[in-house]
Amino acid sequence: MIAETELRVAYSYPGSFGVVFTVSNERLLIPEMQSYFDKATEAVVKLGKAQENKEAFANAERSLGRATLTAVYDWAKANSEAKTGASIEWRRGEKERGSALIQLPEFSAVAESLERISRRTEEDKVVLGTLVGADIKTGRFHLVVTENDEDIRGKFSDAISESQVAKLPGRYSAILRKTTEITYATDQEKTSYFLEKLEQR
Repeated sequence: MIAETELRVAYSYPGSFGVVFTVSNERLLIPEMQSYFDKATEAVVKLGKAQENKEAFANAERSLGRATLTAVYDWAKANSEAKTGASIEWRRGEKERGSALIQLPEFSAVAESLERISRRTEEDKVVLGTLVGADIKTGRFHLVVTENDEDIRGKFSDAISESQVAKLPGRYSAILRKTTEITYATDQEKTSYFLEKLEQR
């Protein structure tokens, strides 16, 4: 299902820079109920005041997606660099549905937090491949996966040692721990591997 919205500039006013936008909103049988747009607007504005609240960012990722956090970061970073705050008010007709004042320190804190915070996941996986490189001094390995020729490079501790000798090149079943970190600010994934065990094939 694809939801379409229309954002239009209605008018602006003098003094502190201000802009009024209009956006299409769904009609509800009970006007007092929150529409999806109301809920989304409220959630995003709350993120603007989340500062260093990791739980708020994690909840937003689960409910709104990582792209929302990236957009909030861009918004907070732009205001932080411009040294501006924002007073936000949203209405349905003449009735105010909500409002918020986000000041410069709050924008700065959100931007800095999202630059720092990342979500980390770990999973164990078993792959069949050819060990083409290993250095017990640096604890680094290089494995080429048989199925798709993927190059996997990473670290190990005792999977290869004087007592756990590995042949190069050698065909092995490798037990790996894959760690993925996703930085909220950029929505970029960083993957690393740790070799836990080798079994010769």
